[in-house]
Amino acid sequence: MLYRNEFKTRFSGVVISLCLITVLISGCASIFIPKKQKVHIHSNQPETEVKIDGELIGTGTHVNKRIEKWGSRQVTVEAPGCKEVQYVLLPHHRPAFFWVMQPLNILSIVYGYLIDFSLEKNVSYKRHNYYELEQNLIYRDTASQKFIDLQHIYFVKNEGPSTLLTANVKYSKNPERLIQNMEKAEKEAKTREEDRWKGGMNQVMAGTFNIPQFESKTISRMNELLKKMDFYDSTNSLFRDWSRSTLIECRVDEGMVFHIDGKHFSSYEKLRLKCTWFVKNQYGENIDSFVTESVSGEIMLGKISLLSDALSEGFIQLLSDETFKAYTKHGALKEEMHSPLELPDSLVNITSKDHAPMACVTIKTPNGHGSGFAISNDGYIITNFHVISGSSYNQFPSVKVIDHKGITYSAEVIRVSRSSDLALLKIQGNFDVCFSIDGKVQPKPLENVYAIGAPISTELASSVSVGIVSGERTQSPGNLIQLNMSVSPGNSGGPVFNEKGALLGVVVSRMQSSELQEYCFAIPVAEIRALLNLNDPK
Repeated sequence: MLYRNEFKTRFSGVVISLCLITVLISGCASIFIPKKQKVHIHSNQPETEVKIDGELIGTGTHVNKRIEKWGSRQVTVEAPGCKEVQYVLLPHHRPAFFWVMQPLNILSIVYGYLIDFSLEKNVSYKRHNYYELEQNLIYRDTASQKFIDLQHIYFVKNEGPSTLLTANVKYSKNPERLIQNMEKAEKEAKTREEDRWKGGMNQVMAGTFNIPQFESKTISRMNELLKKMDFYDSTNSLFRDWSRSTLIECRVDEGMVFHIDGKHFSSYEKLRLKCTWFVKNQYGENIDSFVTESVSGEIMLGKISLLSDALSEGFIQLLSDETFKAYTKHGALKEEMHSPLELPDSLVNITSKDHAPMACVTIKTPNGHGSGFAISNDGYIITNFHVISGSSYNQFPSVKVIDHKGITYSAEVIRVSRSSDLALLKIQGNFDVCFSIDGKVQPKPLENVYAIGAPISTELASSVSVGIVSGERTQSPGNLIQLNMSVSPGNSGGPVFNEKGALLGVVVSRMQSSELQEYCFAIPVAEIRALLNLNDPK
């Protein structure tokens, strides 16, 4: 009996000991495999900077570093004259020692395997990694080239199937096989979208990106690239000289996000974009357009990085286009030269501010409204160019003019000065009185002045604003009269005159700030005559 009890006690001790040993040695690969490993980053540029997850780890063509095994890691390589390139360092394989230790997990049945196979440090990166950089940055020639201003990024709106799609791709270590997998996944994604559309699920798709949310951050990152190439205008001035910059907008026509699933719970994304880049002037007129197709690097840091990287690739393509380069040259968009235009000599000019409303008009286009005034009795009218500009260069929208009696006329655009924001219109109608553009009366500081226009709404046509002359400001391409006067959108193009009804200028812009009282600016009458080449009536 004592022997049996002793045997049971010893047997129980052995069982408990085996269980303890099993627990202790379970997942022992996780115990002995180190958290860090040495990786080698090779590049083809001598001054390459290598960053992992944003932290600089070394420079040169060959960088060695022991890094922690955290799963997928974002690698950025950059060198002078090269756009930075994004790669993802993926978990590549389990070391041989990992497999040597696995038989010891048999006794634990499941426990040890769960530990060893779940920890990221038990998967090693590829030891040697080769990344190539291309000398593709184009630097501004400060003597001959203008700055570039990226003003807007937006996605195309279409009524058919969405062109902003996501495709899931199976990762392959073979680059050619990976490309084939991406092409296959893209076709399947497009087919699914077409079927969705044909099946009646035709609601407007938001797409892959929320552009209102991403646009400002993406433009900010694009501006960093412009700064690197010296195309960014950092001049801080109240009076911007638009002739210093080439203005562009980007419309994304097609986008395909490839979500690439690798082994060991790793993944990253690549983005292919087809974009149309529009060259514009300061009035939003399209001058020309260019199409680029680009693919981002390997990104795991979010949609903003993905979008900005793909756009940067497309933008570098744009800068390489010889036709686009021509638009970046100083004087590329030359002002049209006008032959002299003589106004009729039988003019009845305004001699009192009381008569001024009779020569003022409201100007309407499909894009909005502004103001203007007659400079001849037979229907010549001055306004701002931005009041009548359209979406395409020299393709003006329908322009209607409403006189002080409420009669509406169709107007013809006779000539414009984009550099000074002026336009001369003509209607088939007559005015009892008109403003003189002889320019004999000059504005005087502290002089009381008046403006007439249609602020905010055409229902407020012929509204009068009162102010004083604050002074004159010199800016390119001409001078401006500074007025302490309250004006609103809709006043643009209206006249500024004194007590006697003498024309001093045309309202062109305003400046409003919580830290600054309201000012507006007017183009002097002498500038109107010179820039539109208008002669005094004989």
